[in-house]
Amino acid sequence: VGQGGRLYIRGTVNGSDTLDLLFDTGATGVVLSSRAEKKGAKVTGTATQQNAAFGGTITVRRSDHNRLQIGGITWPDVGVIMIDEADADGIVGYPLFDGRRVEIDHRRERLLIHASDSTIGRGWIRLPTRVEDGLFQVQATLTSARTEPADTGWFIFDTGSSGTLFLLPSFGPGAQILERSRLLGVRESRGVGPARVRSDYVMLRALTLGGATLRDVPIDITSASPYGTARDGVLGISILRRFDLLLDLSAQQVWVRPTATVSA
Repeated sequence: VGQGGRLYIRGTVNGSDTLDLLFDTGATGVVLSSRAEKKGAKVTGTATQQNAAFGGTITVRRSDHNRLQIGGITWPDVGVIMIDEADADGIVGYPLFDGRRVEIDHRRERLLIHASDSTIGRGWIRLPTRVEDGLFQVQATLTSARTEPADTGWFIFDTGSSGTLFLLPSFGPGAQILERSRLLGVRESRGVGPARVRSDYVMLRALTLGGATLRDVPIDITSASPYGTARDGVLGISILRRFDLLLDLSAQQVWVRPTATVSA
């Protein structure tokens, strides 16, 4: 587990030295940074393409037919995208484990891969889930004032995001939440894309996910979407690490299991 609770796994690409790879449920492919190339992750047959990312569209290099190894699993024919900078040697998106169940056990700091027909144990809560543009979204409820009704939205389930919750302009109640919440400051965020995204940093009264409630949650509210598409927001690892997580890629369903830091 790295900075902010994000989960890193170790693997190799094309016989490279061991790489630290961020497991990112907000990514749909395998990404390697220039750091990976310096560790021997040599790729061939690259072509350029445009990729949308947090902070805008970037031009990347793509290479097909690469050999990826993680633990005892080998993928002999994987496409990878090459970028200059990342928080790790690379990023592994969830589709790599397509057809399986991926469990993130935050209490024991480990990632487990299960068969699609494995038994789901006690204590797991199934979240309302949908998949749009290849990204898993889950429902969460936001409470900004004691006397006002709560607001429910669909938020990208993103273990690669270091924040709590990033509300985007397409989330209708965002302006009202900003008015009702205590302003903590104004800040800028940056992802893989070139642009910095300015946001108001406010204290949300409560956030409820799967019947479990977190109170006094600092969140970001921006007036310009860093994705360029209509989404309610991004639910990041600073919230998700309060739960054990189960991503059922066969059924396209997300389950959570609250830890001791969450009230039900």
